[in-house]
Amino acid sequence: LGTVLILSYSRSALVAAILGLACWFALVPLRLRAAVVLVLGLAGAAVITTWALTTHALTHDRVPLAARTTAGHGFGLVLVFVLVLVTVAGFAGAFAMDRVALSAALRRRAGITLIGLATLVPLAGVGALAASSRGLTGEISHVWSTLSNPNSGVGDSPNRLVQLGNSRPRYWSEGLKVGEHSLLHGVGAAGYGTARTRYTSDPWIVEHAHSYPIETFADFGLIGIGLNLALLVAWGLAVARTFGLRRPRAPGSPANVSASERVGLLTLLSVVVVFGVHSTVDWTWFVPGTALPALLCAGWLTGRGPLANRSGSLRQRPRLLERPALAAASMSITAVSLLAAWAIWQPLRSANADSAAISALTRGDARSAFSDARTAAASDPVSVEPLWTLSAIYSATGDQRAAHAQLVKAIDLQPDNAATWRQLGFYDLQRNQPRKALGALQRALSLNRSSYQTIQAIQQARGQLASAAVRKP
Repeated sequence: LGTVLILSYSRSALVAAILGLACWFALVPLRLRAAVVLVLGLAGAAVITTWALTTHALTHDRVPLAARTTAGHGFGLVLVFVLVLVTVAGFAGAFAMDRVALSAALRRRAGITLIGLATLVPLAGVGALAASSRGLTGEISHVWSTLSNPNSGVGDSPNRLVQLGNSRPRYWSEGLKVGEHSLLHGVGAAGYGTARTRYTSDPWIVEHAHSYPIETFADFGLIGIGLNLALLVAWGLAVARTFGLRRPRAPGSPANVSASERVGLLTLLSVVVVFGVHSTVDWTWFVPGTALPALLCAGWLTGRGPLANRSGSLRQRPRLLERPALAAASMSITAVSLLAAWAIWQPLRSANADSAAISALTRGDARSAFSDARTAAASDPVSVEPLWTLSAIYSATGDQRAAHAQLVKAIDLQPDNAATWRQLGFYDLQRNQPRKALGALQRALSLNRSSYQTIQAIQQARGQLASAAVRKP
C-alpha cells in the first residue's frame, strides 16, 4: 500500500492515508502491535519505491517501449523479492508479539516514546520553516499563497510529491461559480464538466471538481448540500448507536462484549474517514473501486446495531404481515432499488443502441440505423447524442431539413451545452452557410471559451464570408 501511494504521485492520497492512520491509532488499543506491522510495511515500501523512483524508464515520459518493458521486468522481480521478505518478517513479528507479554508500565513507556517520535515530525517541520530565508510567518504565507493560487500547476514527475503547486483551487473556484449560477438546485447531475467551460479558458477537459462537496454544490446546489448533510448526520447518529455512544450502558451488561469486533468496527470507521477525507479534496468518490468498499464499511457500521447486542441470524425471523411498517419499508427499498437499476440501465441501453445505429449507417443499412437511433433517443430522452446520430442519418439519406431539425431539437433539450450549438454550427458550415454557422458557433464559444475546435470553425466561417464578399462585383 505504501508503494502504491508513493508511485501514484498523489499527495492528497498520502494526506488521507496519514489522517486515516492517525484516526486508527487514536481509537484502537493495539498501537504497539500495529506500529510493528506499519514499520515493517514502510521498510519494504521504502526499498520498492526507491528502486522505482531512481529508474528513469519507469518514472519519465517518452521512454522507448523496450526500455520500459525491461525496467518493468526488473521492477517485478524487486517487488516479489521484497514482498517475500516482508511477509516472512511480518509472520516473525506476529509470532514474537504473541509470545512476549509486556507489562503495563513498559507498554505505556513504549507508547509515550512513539508519540514523542511522531511529535518530532511537525516540530522538525516548524523548525525548518523558521530557519528558512522567509522566516516562519513568511514561509507559512508563501505556502498558503502557493496552495490557494488557482493559476499554479504541477508536473507528472516524481518531484511533484514535494511540490505545493496544484490545480485544485482552479477547479474549486470554477465549481463555486457554477453553483452560484444556479444556487438552489444546481446545474444538474454531472453538470459541472459542462457548465465550467463558460467561466474558464483553460483548454484541459475537466469533468469533476476534484471535491465531492464542491461538485455537489455545483450539480445540486443548496438542496444537494442540505440532503448530504442530513444523510451525514443520520449516518453519524447510527454509528454512535452502534458503538453505544448515544445511551449509557445498561446495568449488568458486560463492559466489553467483544473487544475484537470493536477493533474491527473501528478499523471500518477509519476506512470511511480515509474515503471521506480523500473525496473532499479529490474525485475518489466517482471511482467504484474506491467508493464501493468505503460504502460497504459505512453500511456495516450503521447496520450492525448496538455493539452490546449479539450479532448473527435471528432465531425467529419476523413475519412481514405481522409488522406493516417493516413490510412497507421493505417494499419501498425494493421499489427504489428497482428504480435506480432502471435509471442506470436506460442510458446504457441508449448508448448501445446509438453505437449500433452508427455501425448500421457505416455499412449502409439506413433502415436499421434509423430504428436503432430512435430506440436510443427513446431510452434516454435527456441525451443529445442519439439526436446527433439521427441528424447524421437524415443527412446521409438526403433529408437535410430533418437533419437540421434534429440538431435544433438537441439545442432545445440542452440549450446551455456548448456542444449542441457547436454541432449545429459545424453542420451549417458544411452546408456552405457561414452566416448561420457563425451565429451558432459564437453562442458555443460563449458557453465554452476554451474550445479550440469552435475557435477554428469561427475563423473558417469568417474566412468564407470574407471570400464571398470579395467575389461580389
